[in-house]
Parts: sequence; C-alpha cells; structure tokens
Amino acid sequence: MAMNTGEILEKLHKLNDMLFVKYKRQTYVLFALIIVIMVVGVFNYENSKYAGEMLTTSQIKSLLAEIEKGTFGAGGVDLSKMERREGRIEESGYLAEQSSTEYSVREEGGYIYQVKATLTWRDEDDYNILYDNQPDQFRLTVSSPNSNYTLASDWVANQHGSEGRIELTLTLPDEIVSHLSPGDAWTVQVELGDAGDQHKIRPLPGIIGRRDDGNSFGLQITYGYYAPKEE
Repeated sequence: MAMNTGEILEKLHKLNDMLFVKYKRQTYVLFALIIVIMVVGVFNYENSKYAGEMLTTSQIKSLLAEIEKGTFGAGGVDLSKMERREGRIEESGYLAEQSSTEYSVREEGGYIYQVKATLTWRDEDDYNILYDNQPDQFRLTVSSPNSNYTLASDWVANQHGSEGRIELTLTLPDEIVSHLSPGDAWTVQVELGDAGDQHKIRPLPGIIGRRDDGNSFGLQITYGYYAPKEE
C-alpha cells in the first residue's frame, strides 16, 4: 500500500527523533566510527599504491630535526673548491620612447655571484638657438636568476647637454650562490621613459617644435663568477 506524503514526513520525523534525540550519543559514536573506518581505508590504499615513495617515520623525524636546527635545505656546491673569475659584456642599442630591452648574463658552467651594470647615453643637442632639447629618462634593473633578487635604479634624466649615466651592482652572498645551478642566467633590463622633445624658446616658448621618439645607449656589464679551479 503506497504511503502519502504526510505519512512519509511523519515517519522521517520519528526517525530523526530516534537518531538525534533519543539515541543522540549512540548516533554520533556510530558516525565517528564510520568516518574513522573510511579514513583508515583510504590511507591504507594510498600507502599501498605509493609504497616506496612515501617518507618513513625516521625520515620525517630527521626532517623535523633539521628544521629545528635551521639546517634544513643546507648543502649546495662547495665554493671553496672553486676560484673567482671575471667576465665582461659590451652592448649598445636604441630604444623608442616608453620601451625596454633585456640582456642575459650567464657563464657556462659558472656560478655568477655579482653583476655590475653601467648604462650611458647622450641626448641630442639643441636643434638650433631657437630650441631647448628636453632630457631623456632611463632606468636600469639587475635581477638574479628567477628574479629572486632585484635591484632597480630610479628614473634618471641627463643634464642638459651632457651624458647620462647609471651604475648598479648586485651581489649575492655565497650561501645563496652555492645553491644556484651552473650557468644560471642573470638579467639586465634597460628602460627608456620620456624621450625629451625639442621645445621652442622663441617666439613661442614651451611649444614642441621637434619631437624626439627615442635615444641610443651604451651598456657595460662586468660580472664575477665561481668556476672550477684549473689544474
């Protein structure tokens, strides 16, 4: 005999009272046991599935001990068995206004610990006595491998009629260098912001008479690195 909706709801209400009112404690214990059984089952399955890949109890204790001592992750290449050398790169280029370019600095088989970059540029002279050339603004950035450490200059404008110059030196401590991979590349970025236009001095001061779309530059990079000692 089919039950109507009212009878079904009444039976569900009685079941709810029995489980969560009359036998509330027993119900919670039963649910807890079911959850524990499910967790243990999943753990045993994963343990058998990835046998040989999971850490043992002794390995976990060893890792915890290293963390407490602050020695976790220690190691890396022994730099004391290497010697310091120096490399040099000369570059030149041209940048349009509001653009940038990057240069990679790497030494095959070496561990670079320091990069010194020097950027120079010279703006155009005044077009003639009726014009005043505005300065160009450059910025220089040096980054270690994966950009973990970065050093950037402010925007620098050249003095009117003179050369502009930016120098940056980024040095990493040996504790970090020893964990780099041989041949890891550093990055030097050159950016040009505003390329100063030629403004008229007279008869209408401040009016742009000739637009400057970019500027050339020179870049000198000196880098220090560790390399195996030569026999």
